[in-house]
Amino acid sequence: MRKHSGGRVASVAGATLVVLSFLVTGHTSSNPQRWLLAPLLLVHLWVAAFWFGSLWSLYSSSAIETAQVTAVLAAKFTAIASWLVPGIAVAGVVMATKLLPSAGALLMPYGLLLLV
Repeated sequence: MRKHSGGRVASVAGATLVVLSFLVTGHTSSNPQRWLLAPLLLVHLWVAAFWFGSLWSLYSSSAIETAQVTAVLAAKFTAIASWLVPGIAVAGVVMATKLLPSAGALLMPYGLLLLV
């Protein structure tokens, strides 16, 4: 395994700044329940970043690694994702219920689209 390079540190720092930038813009930044919405948004964004960021790495490794190595990577990804994906769903539903006028709005077209 390679040692962490300066490029990796810079990439993580850049991704962190992008995720944190969402906290100062958008619906959650002006909501009275920001204390709840900001951490939920961070969870939501970090899990999405992990998920989508991992897909390219998994795909790339499958082209250059053996089937056994790829299977181990996929198993590790699945083990982590199986805990994180429910977290993104819970964070999204809670944020939606706080941002919409009422819980019943989740059953309206915009609420359903938001949940999807």
